Amino acid sequence: MKCREVEEGLRRKGFELVRKKNDSHKYFYLRYPDDKINYQIGTKIQDHGNIKDIKMADIKRMRKQLKLRSLKDFKDLINCPKSKDQYISELKADKHLR
Repeated sequence: MKCREVEEGLRRKGFELVRKKNDSHKYFYLRYPDDKINYQIGTKIQDHGNIKDIKMADIKRMRKQLKLRSLKDFKDLINCPKSKDQYISELKADKHLR
């Protein structure tokens, strides 16, 4: 998957980009409905200008960090068949959120 498409997909689903000083990663955390950032639900993407594609091993890691059940769920989250509300409902059902 392309870095840009993953970043855009995460932003569309309510994830907020958080930069950490002197770090070569972009951190994305879920902005919860009450408008607070949930630091337990998040992932990171390397921020090197020359990296355009995310390796499958990294996508699998991101899927786990985002508490998604499968790679298909990850792709659905990024490509929009899965809405933010569906994602939050699944997180609640799996007891990752209250």
